[in-house]
Amino acid sequence: MVRICSLLLLALLGFSASPGSAAEIKLSPSGPIRTPLQARDAARKENKPVRILVEPGEYPLSQALELEAADSGVSWEAADPKAKPVFHGGRRITGWTQGKDGLWRAPISDRNWRFIQLWVNGRRATLARTPNTGYFHITESVAPGVFPGLTENMNYHAFAVRPEQYQIFQTIAPTERDQALITVTHAWAVAQSRIAALDDQTNAVKIRGKAAYPFVEFEPDQRYWMENFRAALDAPGEWYLDAGAGEVLYDALPGEDPNQCEIIAPVAEQFLIAKGASDLRFKGISFQFGQYLYPADGLHDQQAATLTGGAIEVENGQGVAFEDCEISHTGRHAIYFKNGCSNSRVVHCNLHDLGAGVHLGTILHHRPHGRKVLGVDLYRFRNVGGDLHRDAELLDRQVGVGRYHRSRAEVDPLPHQVAAEPPHFPVEPILDGLERAPRPLRGGLRPRELVVDHGGDEVLEHQMFFVDRLGRRVGLDLVPQRFVRFNDLDQRMAQVV
Repeated sequence: MVRICSLLLLALLGFSASPGSAAEIKLSPSGPIRTPLQARDAARKENKPVRILVEPGEYPLSQALELEAADSGVSWEAADPKAKPVFHGGRRITGWTQGKDGLWRAPISDRNWRFIQLWVNGRRATLARTPNTGYFHITESVAPGVFPGLTENMNYHAFAVRPEQYQIFQTIAPTERDQALITVTHAWAVAQSRIAALDDQTNAVKIRGKAAYPFVEFEPDQRYWMENFRAALDAPGEWYLDAGAGEVLYDALPGEDPNQCEIIAPVAEQFLIAKGASDLRFKGISFQFGQYLYPADGLHDQQAATLTGGAIEVENGQGVAFEDCEISHTGRHAIYFKNGCSNSRVVHCNLHDLGAGVHLGTILHHRPHGRKVLGVDLYRFRNVGGDLHRDAELLDRQVGVGRYHRSRAEVDPLPHQVAAEPPHFPVEPILDGLERAPRPLRGGLRPRELVVDHGGDEVLEHQMFFVDRLGRRVGLDLVPQRFVRFNDLDQRMAQVV
């Protein structure tokens, strides 16, 4: 009788187990265990293995769920395979009113809340920018001495623009200048720059920090555009956060009523951080709406999002698996397997609307004697589909999947393929360096598979990636920073095999 009463009490508290099976914990929005943090703490008290069955619904995250060695041997699974529960890192914005200027406004109670992403019914809205389409152009270098104290390496710190474009810089209010972004394209990368100073005599702009590549030298009439200041809010679909006034401004699309839309801004910077956890599994879980803010001195990445972390990060983890999961609406990598990872898998996951894809390993400029540079030792990509979405605006440093090291890797050739020594870049795009397979698909997509072996086992298969910026045809050629060749709009979900 006592045992029956104990089992009944455990069931009411969200626990269940049968002899010889894993303990089960029920995570439910309406149950006694209703947050991922509560479920994690409950699982820590149980003998492993443990299954956390996540009921359908939404689970708010204001910060990352942190897992460690004590959380090993736990499987987080959707209780209903047909309904993915959502670990939600955003907050809904409501109470919209339309002003005489036609713009819609909604109050923000926390004036310290900063964000540069906004989603309207799942669509990433356009941060206020100019020009609305196309680019402006840098005209020339800046001479030494134009800016006090700046006498060398001028092209890493400053550039000059046309007079009519310089006037736009002058219209940016001093209170907005620190948050304004100038995105400058380099030959194979982009820089998100901040304004440090202006010189009216030469129409020159000095940036904060130092660019990874010199301005002007690689590309005449170098392209750039400007974002995140009030005067740039001038086209339907654009928005701007006026932190000083404590409100979000939105120029609605024709026929769109923001009060009838689900409008979400991000709060949590990351969904999940796992350090030292092994035999960890996530199955059928959706992770949505993650925060990303550019550094105060801008983001000057050499290529392939090497300076950007992951919405999900795994470090020193073995046997970590993501199966049938979704990761979307974030400005970071979907998943970052950092050093010390092995025997991990990402299978049949939908990764879309991202800052970048999957990041494997960490750059080391000097390889330690007798140690593997890559914590993620082997990875395979197959059956990878791509879909071009003009509405899915990625951040400009996008990369599909990349591994990061300076050492040589062994490449096992597959049928109809020729192995080649990977290029000695700090970042190696996964599928670059292989000859084109003989049977092309429409849009330039060609079947291929690459296995890079350092002795462990990392698998990514059956993936669906959505990567595009402003409607560009991304990855249709063998170009750096792309691991998958995407297809045309008229052929959706083509596969790499």
